[in-house]
Amino acid sequence: MSPFLLYFSSLFVLLFFHSPTCNAEDSLKVECNNTYNGITVANYTNNSTFHTNLKILLPSLSSNVSLIKGFYNTSIGEGSDKVYGLVLCRGDVSPDTCRNCTNFASAELLSRCQSRSSAIWYDLCQVQYSDTNFFNFSTTKWWFWVWNQINMTDSEVERFKNSRALLMHELANKTAYEPLRGMFATGKKSYSSTNNVFGLMQCKPVISGEACHKCLEVAITKIPECCDSRIGGRVVSEVCSLRFENITFFGESLVGGPAHSPTLPPVPSLVGGPPPSPIGGPAHSPTLPPAPSLVGGPPPSPTLPPSSPGESKVNEI
Repeated sequence: MSPFLLYFSSLFVLLFFHSPTCNAEDSLKVECNNTYNGITVANYTNNSTFHTNLKILLPSLSSNVSLIKGFYNTSIGEGSDKVYGLVLCRGDVSPDTCRNCTNFASAELLSRCQSRSSAIWYDLCQVQYSDTNFFNFSTTKWWFWVWNQINMTDSEVERFKNSRALLMHELANKTAYEPLRGMFATGKKSYSSTNNVFGLMQCKPVISGEACHKCLEVAITKIPECCDSRIGGRVVSEVCSLRFENITFFGESLVGGPAHSPTLPPVPSLVGGPPPSPIGGPAHSPTLPPAPSLVGGPPPSPTLPPSSPGESKVNEI
């Protein structure tokens, strides 16, 4: 088989038969000195009160994150031994996948870092802990990016970049200012009669819409630095992230939309007329075709490639 056919055969298998998983090799970045004030963070001592609290906190992230749409933050302890922890899963992964990714990420942080403030990023989740309360921090001083090594063809690159720019700004507005989306948005825009650019954006859902939009607009300005003519790339920070590809890589959102309201029993009918409707009526959430109801178990994970062929990494910007 020619190298050309071998490459596209491998790509087909990757896109259509890969189930999302997390392991040590999949991590995009590990930051074992995740400082918030510019000062090097101290290490904790094994079996200290802080270490004990950390070992209690991290499992609580994975056990609770699947209950509240892929995001959970909490703290354990008192005074200088208090630990703050947060997990954010990508908005299109199932509760089981989110929980599994959180477990892998937590184990990696415990095995690779001994700092009092650390963070790790996977394609499907990010986990952070610190002795500083960082939950509402809405700005970030550093970024990292991942890019595909393949460039767009010369005949298509300008159209691709123009369509990508439009898509990125549209998604930034949707992520930040449409509350029912849960600060997660995906979309596509055509750059030729047969080809599309696909995009995904997400913000930490405890910040304001204005802060989310500002973070994403800064991320958009980083694209020319990392991956301007590439067929795919990501720009990532603690607060927000974006990704674009020339192939689809996401599933239906599982974090957007209002929660279902319980169905009210019908009011007994009155003599001489039909029974009235329930007071107010139940709230209605949009139907997500690929994701069945959570009754009887979580929806299956979307078939998502963890990264595009040829993707590379750099550390901090």
